[in-house]
Amino acid sequence: MFSLLLACASIPVALAAPAKTSNITSTQDSFDYVIVGGGLAGLTLPMVAGKTLGGSGSINGASWTKEPKTRYDLLPLLTGDMSWGWDGLNQYMLGAEHFHTPSNYLKSKGANHDGDKHGYSGPVQVSFAQGMFGSIQQPALNASQQIWGLGHVDDAVSGIVNGVTTISNMIRWSNTCTDAEPECVLSADGIHYQAFRNSERLFVKATREVLLATGSMQSPQLLELSGVGDPAILNKANVPVQKSLKGVGKNLQEQTKNTITYIPKSEDLEGSGPSSAIAIPNTLASLASYAADLEAQGLIVNATATHEILKYQVANLFNQSEAAAEIFFTLASKTDSAPATVGADLWNLPSYFNHPLDLRLQTLATKQAAQVYSTAPLADMVERRVFPASELESYEAWEAFVKDTFISAWHPITTLSMMKAEMGGVVDNRLKVYGLANVRAVDASVLPVQLSAHLSSSLYGVAEKAAVMIEEDQN
Repeated sequence: MFSLLLACASIPVALAAPAKTSNITSTQDSFDYVIVGGGLAGLTLPMVAGKTLGGSGSINGASWTKEPKTRYDLLPLLTGDMSWGWDGLNQYMLGAEHFHTPSNYLKSKGANHDGDKHGYSGPVQVSFAQGMFGSIQQPALNASQQIWGLGHVDDAVSGIVNGVTTISNMIRWSNTCTDAEPECVLSADGIHYQAFRNSERLFVKATREVLLATGSMQSPQLLELSGVGDPAILNKANVPVQKSLKGVGKNLQEQTKNTITYIPKSEDLEGSGPSSAIAIPNTLASLASYAADLEAQGLIVNATATHEILKYQVANLFNQSEAAAEIFFTLASKTDSAPATVGADLWNLPSYFNHPLDLRLQTLATKQAAQVYSTAPLADMVERRVFPASELESYEAWEAFVKDTFISAWHPITTLSMMKAEMGGVVDNRLKVYGLANVRAVDASVLPVQLSAHLSSSLYGVAEKAAVMIEEDQN
C-alpha cells in the first residue's frame, strides 16, 4: 500500500518580472536546501526548488529555449523508444507553447524568430520581453561575435543553437501554489494529505495511478522513504525494503555558474539580455575510468551506460559544435552525484567539478566572458570590473576564482533516470517506475542527461507527452 502525503497551501505568486527571479528565494515561494561544497573553498551553496504552482519552472527566470537536436536524439538510445527523440518530443513542446510574435519595435532591436518553429495554441504564453532590448544588449552580442566568430542564431527554439542569440520569455499567470510530499510503496491504494505538517491527515483513494512530480531532489527521497530504492541505503536508514531499485537517487547532474560584475559608464543602461556564450571542444580521454570511479563511489549504477553517455556528450561538443556554456554556466556537465537521501546522516556531498572537464569549461567560459567587456562596442560602455576586483591574468587564477565563487544553476536532473532497466534506469519509456504498478514520475528527475541551459520547454514537452500516455494507458 502507498501512503502519499500531500501538503497544500494557497499563496500568491510574486513574480513581477523574469529579471526579479533572484528575489524569489523565500520559503514562501521555494524549498531551500543547503549544500556544503566539500573541498571547494568550504562553500555552502543554496539549492532552491520552487513550490509554487508550476514548481521550479516558475522561478527559473521564465526562459524558453530548446536544446540541440542531437541532445534529444540521445534519449531514444537510452530508452529504446524513438518517440523520445527531437521529432517526437518537439511536437509536444510546440503543443505547450502559445507564441506571441514580437512588435515591430522589438524586431528592430533584434527580436528574431522563425514562425514555423513555434506553437500558437498551447497554455504557456511565450513572448519577447521589452526589457531584453535596452542599450547594452546588442553591443554585448556584437562583442561576443567578434571574439569567437560565432554566427547569430535566428531562433533559439530551432534545435540548432550554437552561436549567440536573444531568447523569448514565458509569461505565467497563477494565484495558487501547492506543496507535495508523497510516500509511495509498490501499488498505490490512495493518498494521505494534510494542509500543513502537523495538521490532520485525510485520505483519498487512488482508483488509477499516482503521479510523482516533486522534483529531482524530493522525488527520489520520497521513493526511498517509502522503501523503494537501493537496499544498502534503505537498510542503513532502517527503512523496510519494499522494492529494490538501485538507480533511485543516483546519477544526479547539475550545472554550475559564476558571475562577473562591471560598473557601467552610464546609469541609463536598460534591459536584461544575454551576457556571453562560448563553444569549447575537449577530449574523450579517461571517460571510461571516470565512469568506473563513479560506480565505485555509488553515485551511478552502470559504468558502461554512463561511459556511453559521456562519450556522446563530449563527441557532440567537438563534432557538432554544440555550446558548452551559456552565461557562465556549463551546459553538458560530466559530473554525477547523489542528492539527499533518507536519514539526516546520509546526505551526500555533491561532486561539483569532480570531472576536470567541467572545471576547465567553466573556467574558460568565465575567463573569456571577461574579454567580451574588453571588446568594442561593449568596452566603451563600461568603466571597470569590480568583481573580481583584482585583475586576473593566468588560467590558474581564474580557476581559483571559479572554485571560490561558483553557485548552483538550480537545474538538477536525472535522479529517477528514464533509461533501460539494465542501464540503471528507474522509470521506463512511459515514465512508470520499474516494478511499481501504478506510479509514474513526471518531472525533471526523469531526464537521463543534461540537455542544455533552460529546462522549461523540454519539461513542458515531457508533461504534454506524459498526459497523452496516461490517457492511452487508462483507455
